[in-house]
Amino acid sequence: MNFSGSSYFWHFLAWWCTWNSIITLAFILWKLKRPKNNTYFAQVFSLITTISNIITMVIYGLGLIIWLTTTLTTYIGVASRIYKLVPIPSHAINSRQQLFKVIQWWLYSPLWHFIAPAYFIIWFFRHEKMELLKKKLKLTIFVCLIHPTLYFTYSYLRSRLGDRKYFEKFKF
Repeated sequence: MNFSGSSYFWHFLAWWCTWNSIITLAFILWKLKRPKNNTYFAQVFSLITTISNIITMVIYGLGLIIWLTTTLTTYIGVASRIYKLVPIPSHAINSRQQLFKVIQWWLYSPLWHFIAPAYFIIWFFRHEKMELLKKKLKLTIFVCLIHPTLYFTYSYLRSRLGDRKYFEKFKF
């Protein structure tokens, strides 16, 4: 498959989890420093971080569904190829090293893409106040759109200015 034309898409997928982790970590560190801060900025920042974690779960979940579907259809002969939107290691286990790689991936990856975001989302709905977000709903919606705009711009610039051959090395 030729990925040079879809460089933006692959840059978007490859860096989303890292982007989300940085935002979540920044929020946690900020919250540790100012635990009782109940300003509009604090509420918007927690909402943006929550939205980012939800998107992480959706992207990762869709990637797993696509991988599982194409794996099963390839196994029964309907499809000719397995597609991966997430870097799942090959499950053709022919060595201890490959077995360790598969086990490590299945322990690590769901932790960062499902469990940690779910924990943050539950924390948000249990402990964060949202009354200022409701009072300034139009402003809140506008401010929440800044985050994806920044990320889409970042991914676009990275795909245009970075190494365009980078993703040709990977077998998706």
